[in-house]
Amino acid sequence: MKKLNRIILFPIAICFTTGAIAQKKTVTVKSKPVIKSETRISIDNNDSANGESEIDYRDEGGHKYHMYLKNDVVTDLTVDGKKIDEKDYPKYEGTIKKIKEQIRKDREQAEVDRKQAIKDQEEAEADRVEADKDREQAEADRREANEQREHAREDMRQAEDDRRQAQQDRKQAELDREEALKDRQQAEVDRKLAEEDRKVFKSIVADLISEKIISSEDKLFNLKLTDTELTVNGVKKSNTLHQKFKTKYLNGKHKQVMYYSNNRESGMSYQ
Repeated sequence: MKKLNRIILFPIAICFTTGAIAQKKTVTVKSKPVIKSETRISIDNNDSANGESEIDYRDEGGHKYHMYLKNDVVTDLTVDGKKIDEKDYPKYEGTIKKIKEQIRKDREQAEVDRKQAIKDQEEAEADRVEADKDREQAEADRREANEQREHAREDMRQAEDDRRQAQQDRKQAELDREEALKDRQQAEVDRKLAEEDRKVFKSIVADLISEKIISSEDKLFNLKLTDTELTVNGVKKSNTLHQKFKTKYLNGKHKQVMYYSNNRESGMSYQ
């Protein structure tokens, strides 16, 4: 039996995440640049040995997609338990393209986060080594003070200075380790927020399709949902429809939902 990498995809959404919190500049670690808000979706993915991945996906309409990807090519596709002939794959190209694009983005982000974590760990280890060296130097200074009595006072002051420096270096090493942990925790928070926003977006799209306002997700170019109106693709919708969407999506957590999409970019924001 082939060993496959299994990925569970929930409805894909687009969200604006606030930039990563810039790290406080220290003696041994440069501050990270503040990352501007960007469209980002996180999906866990690791290629198996033979390069084939197994993907499960359920949209807000309840439709289940099961597929295999090998070298970015769909090798098998099942929708709602029904195996799809290869000649019919183009009918699902929109969904397939979004999933593949999502996987690509998440792999890139995972690699960036992995490299940053390694860098933080290396810097923390370097600080620890430096602290050890300072402690050794302090001990050497104390021995020198015993050997040279005439310079005892001067050597003792130097030893004390070295001790303080060693203590500072130890504290800095601990701060760096804590910062690396915070980065990992923030990455997990961002992933969960992206997942929640992805579900909300998919739910809105599914409702718009159900109400026959749009025929598919790629037909949604802009949306505005506030306490007073619902506008889709520049057209203001009825009070009845507005009330329905308002009740479902402006439930106290958000005061309005905005979405836009063009040839260059797309994004969704909540207030």
